[in-house]
Amino acid sequence: MTMPNTSSILGRLYWIADPSCFQNQDTFLHTVDTAIDHQIGLIQYRDKAASKSERQTVTQLIAQKTQHSNTQLIINDDLDLAHNLLQALKLSCGLHLGFNDSDIITANRRSPRPALIGASCYANLERAIEARSAGADYVSFGAFHPSKTKPEAKPAPLSILTSARQRLDCPIVAIGGITPRNCLAILNAGADIIAVAGALNRAKHFSETLEAFKSCFNEFEKNT
Repeated sequence: MTMPNTSSILGRLYWIADPSCFQNQDTFLHTVDTAIDHQIGLIQYRDKAASKSERQTVTQLIAQKTQHSNTQLIINDDLDLAHNLLQALKLSCGLHLGFNDSDIITANRRSPRPALIGASCYANLERAIEARSAGADYVSFGAFHPSKTKPEAKPAPLSILTSARQRLDCPIVAIGGITPRNCLAILNAGADIIAVAGALNRAKHFSETLEAFKSCFNEFEKNT
């Protein structure tokens, strides 16, 4: 298991990167470079609209960028795509799955195994415990605030992070409407990693938004 390098203050930031939010592929990949330069911990490639060949091309480009960096590429819900990078191209990547025990077990048994396997657990602590037992390396909870990326997501209470911290021995990811203005409370509640989609995908100034998150993490570190 390879978790992000938390020696970087942004090692605890997890970008859910959606190329469809950007003007074109070049702009998206330039933004990926910026995120890597800032030593962001994880980048999850999530593009529901792209074709299989398009996803293969873009993930390969991102994986080549992250290989010798402090950033880990995560593939969203596509074990075959992840396995193509791992086996055929010898490029490291992780995999994030919507919660399903059998999917997690299958991913764990597939050789080579993804560097990280994560599971969405929404607002259900028992699901998270089951996912961890099935072999998930990290679990994610949310949404903690209204999200334009997933407006239908049910709200999760901050208390689930505190409970998860007491019952789980793996990193806990929080997601859903998180911005630099509200992430400190989520860190204080027990999240190890902050996952962000809209606040970065729709940012007018990507680097400035990263710096704003950095200030939030610095504030948290100062008070703990």
